[in-house]
Amino acid sequence: MPNLIYFFPLVLYGLLALWVVWVIRGLKGRKEDRPKAKQQLRDLTLLVPFRNEEQRIGPLLESLKFLPPEVQLIFVDDHSHDRTTELIASSLTRPYSLLSNELHGKKEAIRLGVNKASTPYILTMDADVEFGENYFASLQEMRWKTINILPVQVKKGSFKLGFFAWEYQLQQRVFTTIGETFVPLTASGANLLFKKDFFEKSDPERTDYETLSGDDHFLLREAVNAGMEVSYLYDDEVVVQTANAAHMAEALKQRLRWVNKTHIREDFVAFVFGFALLGLQIWTYASLLLLLLMGHPFYALGVLVVKMDLDGHIASFKYMKPFHTWEVALYEVFYPFYVLALFVLSPVLPVKWKGRDIKKAPNGAFK
Repeated sequence: MPNLIYFFPLVLYGLLALWVVWVIRGLKGRKEDRPKAKQQLRDLTLLVPFRNEEQRIGPLLESLKFLPPEVQLIFVDDHSHDRTTELIASSLTRPYSLLSNELHGKKEAIRLGVNKASTPYILTMDADVEFGENYFASLQEMRWKTINILPVQVKKGSFKLGFFAWEYQLQQRVFTTIGETFVPLTASGANLLFKKDFFEKSDPERTDYETLSGDDHFLLREAVNAGMEVSYLYDDEVVVQTANAAHMAEALKQRLRWVNKTHIREDFVAFVFGFALLGLQIWTYASLLLLLLMGHPFYALGVLVVKMDLDGHIASFKYMKPFHTWEVALYEVFYPFYVLALFVLSPVLPVKWKGRDIKKAPNGAFK
């Protein structure tokens, strides 16, 4: 039998899985997130910034039939040159506002929409998401704080692209656990609820508008630094789903953009936790490889099977149902090479967002 030290990283990974399951279950059953009286939906504006979403906005437009009439709806066009606005006009029969962003970038689009909104709360969604018929009824049952981080799921898609849906679910639940236990590190503007007055008060102090992307992360950072209340509203009914990337290159560029946003934010805490989690993953895979090299293939297979099971608990087996066991096994084998690729490419590869560099020069021109 090999030395027990080779199984130590798997034990640590098991403790991580238990931690995630315990925290997520606690979030779903947390009574303090349930107010005595329902939140008023007339206090809410749904804000959707978009740029060239003609091919992806269909599911959202279909979902909007579930949008209660008292919720205001604002679209902000960030220099589209396709038929997105025509699709919105032909699909919706309810009142809505359509604004044009004269500046550039999603942050400026959101700033414009927030300034035009007349409600105390803003809910942002990406133009390529969809939500269920019980979304707003469930949201109404929750206590709204300054920043409210809501869950996002990526659809599986093809086998190759399914890896990115699996990986996104894992990292989202791990960082939700870290955020609930220590300090919130990540949020997604695809499903984010916040107070309009906090946005307006913090906006003059923000220095991140030269970065076109990262609206969600920077707003979260402002709230954490100001000591505002940040809540994870974690419930299956308030999940939005988004389509997976169309191809591998697009998915990799998206991940590289996320990594670069962390660099731009200069978020030391996120780096510490990120590298700790990365180190645990590498350690686990290294122990598996060493077991193989030392002539213990069955023990190596056991490590892989146990890690698959632990990842199933982290990502939730309910979400893992679309995936076959053999698919997850291949994803597990591919994962360390994927992480290595991100590590090597992120410092050297220029990252674009919606066809534009994610940073612009001080005069507003694109780099």
